[in-house]
Amino acid sequence: MINRVEALLHPGRRRAALARAQARSDRSVVFICYGNICRSPFAELWMRRHDPEGAARYLSAGFRPGGRSSPDTAIAVSADRFDLDLRPHVSRGLDEVPEGDHLWVVMERVHRQGLMAEGVPADDIVYLGDLDPGPVERRAIIDPYGRDPEVFEAIYDRIVRCLRELPGDASA
Repeated sequence: MINRVEALLHPGRRRAALARAQARSDRSVVFICYGNICRSPFAELWMRRHDPEGAARYLSAGFRPGGRSSPDTAIAVSADRFDLDLRPHVSRGLDEVPEGDHLWVVMERVHRQGLMAEGVPADDIVYLGDLDPGPVERRAIIDPYGRDPEVFEAIYDRIVRCLRELPGDASA
């Protein structure tokens, strides 16, 4: 069921997110989620594959300390459904993101709040879900960690739909 408030706010949020991303299309893009093991590494890997000319400009990180692998379900779904190999991924913490001029792409409100608490200006942050070209049930890209493969598939499908809207994506 579509949340009426989200449905009403989405077109304006989408326009603003697209404009913000376009205005910063020359920056590196850092995808952020909580642990950097499911959503953000999938987004990074998908963009590297689909924008090979700009592959080096995509990174991902999380709020937890780095050094962890993606869960088996994330690895299986990304390989079977999207032909992406998350096996080599090792999570990064925010402190491992190199200094630079970044567009920060977050999955949830708490990620935006966390970045702003670290001094990242609001204008440098975009919700990935705001880029969704379709109607949305919620703004956030929910965390599939610990859930069934079907949930991972649905989340990864939405992430891909949103990523196709980012400036620089060669598959759009």
